[in-house]
Amino acid sequence: GGILIADSGNHRILRWRPGAQEGEVVAGGTGRGDRLDQLSYPRSVVMERSGAILVADTFNHRIMRWQRGATCGEIVFGGRGHGCRLDQLNRPAALAFKMEPGGEKLLIADSGNHRVLRVPLRPAPASTPSPCRASAPPQAARRRGRSSSRR
Repeated sequence: GGILIADSGNHRILRWRPGAQEGEVVAGGTGRGDRLDQLSYPRSVVMERSGAILVADTFNHRIMRWQRGATCGEIVFGGRGHGCRLDQLNRPAALAFKMEPGGEKLLIADSGNHRVLRVPLRPAPASTPSPCRASAPPQAARRRGRSSSRR
Protein backbone atom coordinates (compact mmCIF):
# COMPACT_ATOMS: atom_id res chain seq x y z
CA GLY A 1 0.00 0.00 0.00
CA GLY A 2 0.87 3.65 0.02
CA ILE A 3 1.54 6.25 -2.63
CA LEU A 4 4.36 6.22 -5.19
CA ILE A 5 6.17 9.49 -5.84
CA ALA A 6 8.56 10.29 -8.69
CA ASP A 7 11.17 12.35 -6.79
CA SER A 8 12.61 13.71 -10.02
CA GLY A 9 15.32 16.02 -8.66
CA ASN A 10 16.70 13.25 -6.45
CA HIS A 11 16.55 10.64 -9.26
CA ARG A 12 14.47 8.12 -7.32
CA ILE A 13 11.00 6.72 -6.72
CA LEU A 14 9.62 6.82 -3.18
CA ARG A 15 6.80 4.89 -1.55
CA TRP A 16 5.02 6.60 1.32
CA ARG A 17 2.93 4.21 3.40
CA PRO A 18 -0.01 5.45 5.50
CA GLY A 19 1.28 6.75 8.82
CA ALA A 20 4.95 6.64 7.78
CA GLN A 21 7.32 9.40 8.90
CA GLU A 22 9.50 9.11 5.80
CA GLY A 23 9.46 7.64 2.32
CA GLU A 24 11.06 4.38 1.26
CA VAL A 25 13.26 4.33 -1.87
CA VAL A 26 11.88 1.67 -4.24
CA ALA A 27 13.77 2.61 -7.44
CA GLY A 28 16.88 4.63 -8.14
CA GLY A 29 18.33 6.63 -5.28
CA THR A 30 21.94 5.91 -6.30
CA GLY A 31 22.53 9.26 -8.00
CA ARG A 32 21.80 10.42 -11.53
CA GLY A 33 22.98 8.09 -14.28
CA ASP A 34 22.11 5.53 -16.93
CA ARG A 35 23.09 2.29 -15.18
CA LEU A 36 20.28 -0.16 -14.45
CA ASP A 37 20.33 0.92 -10.79
CA GLN A 38 20.04 4.62 -11.63
CA LEU A 39 17.45 7.04 -12.95
CA SER A 40 17.72 10.48 -14.53
CA TYR A 41 14.87 12.83 -13.62
CA PRO A 42 12.03 10.27 -13.48
CA ARG A 43 8.67 11.94 -14.14
CA SER A 44 6.02 9.22 -13.82
CA VAL A 45 5.49 5.90 -12.08
CA VAL A 46 2.71 3.29 -12.33
CA MET A 47 2.30 -0.07 -10.63
CA GLU A 48 1.58 -3.29 -12.50
CA ARG A 49 -0.77 -5.93 -11.13
CA SER A 50 2.29 -8.01 -10.20
CA GLY A 51 3.50 -5.25 -7.86
CA ALA A 52 6.38 -4.29 -10.15
CA ILE A 53 6.63 -0.60 -11.01
CA LEU A 54 7.16 1.06 -14.37
CA VAL A 55 9.10 4.33 -14.39
CA ALA A 56 9.34 7.00 -17.08
CA ASP A 57 13.12 7.55 -16.83
CA THR A 58 12.84 10.90 -18.59
CA PHE A 59 16.40 12.01 -19.37
CA ASN A 60 17.55 8.44 -20.10
CA HIS A 61 14.75 8.28 -22.72
CA ARG A 62 13.52 4.88 -21.51
CA ILE A 63 10.83 3.06 -19.54
CA MET A 64 12.16 0.92 -16.70
CA ARG A 65 10.54 -1.93 -14.75
CA TRP A 66 11.58 -2.49 -11.14
CA GLN A 67 10.49 -5.71 -9.45
CA ARG A 68 9.66 -5.76 -5.74
CA GLY A 69 12.85 -6.10 -3.73
CA ALA A 70 15.17 -5.38 -6.67
CA THR A 71 17.96 -2.82 -6.48
CA CYS A 72 18.01 -2.31 -10.24
CA GLY A 73 15.54 -2.32 -13.07
CA GLU A 74 15.22 -3.57 -16.62
CA ILE A 75 14.55 -1.55 -19.74
CA VAL A 76 11.11 -2.38 -21.16
CA PHE A 77 10.97 0.30 -23.86
CA GLY A 78 13.33 2.87 -25.35
CA GLY A 79 16.87 3.10 -24.05
CA ARG A 80 18.25 3.49 -27.58
CA GLY A 81 19.19 7.14 -27.22
CA HIS A 82 16.70 9.93 -27.73
CA GLY A 83 15.08 10.13 -31.12
CA CYS A 84 11.85 9.99 -33.07
CA ARG A 85 11.89 6.41 -34.41
CA LEU A 86 9.09 4.18 -33.11
CA ASP A 87 11.59 2.29 -30.92
CA GLN A 88 12.97 5.51 -29.38
CA LEU A 89 11.72 8.06 -26.88
CA ASN A 90 12.53 11.71 -26.31
CA ARG A 91 11.84 12.67 -22.69
CA PRO A 92 8.95 10.38 -21.70
CA ALA A 93 6.86 12.28 -19.18
CA ALA A 94 3.83 10.18 -18.19
CA LEU A 95 2.61 6.58 -18.18
CA ALA A 96 -0.82 4.93 -18.08
CA PHE A 97 -2.35 1.53 -18.75
CA LYS A 98 -5.14 0.82 -21.23
CA MET A 99 -7.08 -2.42 -21.43
CA GLU A 100 -7.79 -3.50 -25.00
CA PRO A 101 -8.97 -6.69 -26.64
CA GLY A 102 -5.88 -8.86 -26.79
CA GLY A 103 -4.24 -7.48 -23.67
CA GLU A 104 -3.09 -4.52 -21.71
CA LYS A 105 -1.19 -1.71 -23.44
CA LEU A 106 1.15 0.87 -21.97
CA LEU A 107 0.52 4.48 -22.98
CA ILE A 108 3.64 6.65 -22.99
CA ALA A 109 3.49 10.45 -23.22
CA ASP A 110 6.65 11.01 -25.29
CA SER A 111 6.92 14.73 -24.61
CA GLY A 112 9.97 15.57 -26.72
CA ASN A 113 8.31 14.02 -29.77
CA HIS A 114 4.85 15.51 -29.05
CA ARG A 115 3.15 12.11 -29.27
CA VAL A 116 1.56 9.36 -27.22
CA LEU A 117 2.75 5.84 -27.95
CA ARG A 118 0.63 2.75 -27.30
CA VAL A 119 2.89 -0.26 -26.83
CA PRO A 120 2.22 -3.88 -25.89
CA LEU A 121 3.62 -4.73 -22.51
CA ARG A 122 5.05 -8.13 -21.80
CA PRO A 123 4.05 -9.30 -18.32
CA ALA A 124 6.49 -8.98 -15.47
CA PRO A 125 7.96 -12.29 -14.28
CA ALA A 126 6.23 -13.52 -11.13
CA SER A 127 8.02 -11.58 -8.38
CA THR A 128 11.54 -12.38 -9.57
CA PRO A 129 13.85 -9.45 -8.78
CA SER A 130 16.21 -8.14 -11.46
CA PRO A 131 19.53 -9.96 -11.53
CA CYS A 132 21.88 -6.98 -10.83
CA ARG A 133 21.98 -7.06 -7.08
CA ALA A 134 18.65 -8.57 -6.16
CA SER A 135 17.52 -8.48 -2.54
CA ALA A 136 20.46 -6.45 -1.26
CA PRO A 137 20.33 -5.56 2.42
CA PRO A 138 18.46 -2.33 3.23
CA GLN A 139 20.47 0.85 2.69
CA ALA A 140 19.95 4.33 4.06
CA ALA A 141 19.76 7.10 1.50
CA ARG A 142 20.22 10.67 2.76
CA ARG A 143 18.90 13.59 0.74
CA ARG A 144 18.14 17.09 1.96
CA GLY A 145 18.14 16.16 5.64
CA ARG A 146 15.69 13.25 5.42
CA SER A 147 16.60 9.60 5.42
CA SER A 148 14.90 6.87 3.45
CA SER A 149 15.52 3.16 3.39
CA ARG A 150 15.41 0.81 0.45
CA ARG A 151 12.69 -1.83 0.60
